[in-house]
Amino acid sequence: MAADIARLTNEHRRRNGLPPLKFNADMSEVAQSWSGRLAKAGTLSHNPAYSKEIPQGWRVASENVLQNWKQASADQLVKQWINSPGHNANMLNPDITDIGVGYYVGPDGRAWATQNFARY
Repeated sequence: MAADIARLTNEHRRRNGLPPLKFNADMSEVAQSWSGRLAKAGTLSHNPAYSKEIPQGWRVASENVLQNWKQASADQLVKQWINSPGHNANMLNPDITDIGVGYYVGPDGRAWATQNFARY
């Protein structure tokens, strides 16, 4: 799912004349950990420490989070972010170079996803 979210995010960027983002495994670990924490807490919130947890050396960083259901496809999740002006702006920021993605389904069937963005 995480790879599909990254791919669809890059397709969205391409349709908007922007270069693709590099899939960053270290950033994805941070995003995955946060998605799991969201599922356990059952509450949607941003990771207040993501900028300290992603690899050092970034010049621009941002984060998108969402909650949906396990039946939702990667396409539906990315469209959920596209339909939110602030989240869409993060995905279409021309200054970012890397993406990390996390996805976690909790025991209640709710899906939690996180995108971390950075410029290195």
